Amino acid sequence: MESILSILDSIFRPVVAFFTRTFGYAMSCEQYIESLQKEMGELRSKRDDVKREVDREARQGMEATNEVMLWLQNVERLEEEAARITDDFETHYANPAADDSRSKLVVSYHLSKRAEDACGEATVLKTKSHFNKVADRLMPIRFEERPSALTVGMDSMIEQLQQLRRYALELISCLHSDKA
Repeated sequence: MESILSILDSIFRPVVAFFTRTFGYAMSCEQYIESLQKEMGELRSKRDDVKREVDREARQGMEATNEVMLWLQNVERLEEEAARITDDFETHYANPAADDSRSKLVVSYHLSKRAEDACGEATVLKTKSHFNKVADRLMPIRFEERPSALTVGMDSMIEQLQQLRRYALELISCLHSDKA
């Protein structure tokens, strides 16, 4: 008798757990959305703090690290996903009479699952928001400065300066050759 109960328990326990979890997602959809909105609010404030720090460093001639830029991109992507989830939720619940109860259950389940996944990702991103440094020094770039506009009327003056430079170089070379 106990072996039969054990077999039934091993069969029905996962089935009951599956339905409990599924209906839990469907019935608690609004709570999952609220939890997501709360997490996203906290993540936005962290993002604003990091952006403010990056902007402050940029004003000092520094550039954000790749780690920080990737984190900011992930936060932006998650914000877009959270906005889509919230919009889907509002669309779904704005006109509750339009859907039959079966499709409402399925939509609620999927929205809850998406919201839970996004909420988990927001939590992970919040824990990764503490950076040792947000910016690095920019490497100086070698460049040659050239006039961008034509030097109308200055060609003769530039030619005179080049002749004086050549004369000075010849004079210096003559002085060095006389002393040697």
